[in-house]
Amino acid sequence: MTDPLTYAVLAYSGALVVTTLMLIYPVVAYARNVAYTEALVSLALAFVMITVVALSDFVFELRLLANAARFAGALFGLVGIWFFAREFVHLDDLDLEDTGGLWEDGD
Repeated sequence: MTDPLTYAVLAYSGALVVTTLMLIYPVVAYARNVAYTEALVSLALAFVMITVVALSDFVFELRLLANAARFAGALFGLVGIWFFAREFVHLDDLDLEDTGGLWEDGD
C-alpha cells in the first residue's frame, strides 16, 4: 500500500466521489426544477462505477469486480445518454426509401 500509484488512485477516487456528490446533490435537493433528472442520476452512477473500478483494480487488485464495474458503468453511461437523447430520436418517422442522390433534382 506504499506504492505511489496507490496514493494517486486514492486521490483520484476521492476527487471522483466529490464530483459525484456535487452532481447528485442539486439533482436530489431540487428534483422538481431539474430537467433530465434520470439522466443525471444515471451519469452520476457511472461516476460511482469509475470510482469502484479504480479502487478495485489498482488498490485491492480485484480484477473480476473491476471488470463487472466497468460493464455496469458503461451501461449506466448508455442509459444516461439515452435519457438525454430520447426526445430527439424518432424511429417511427424513419423513411428508408431511395429518394435519389444528394445532387439529383428528382426528375
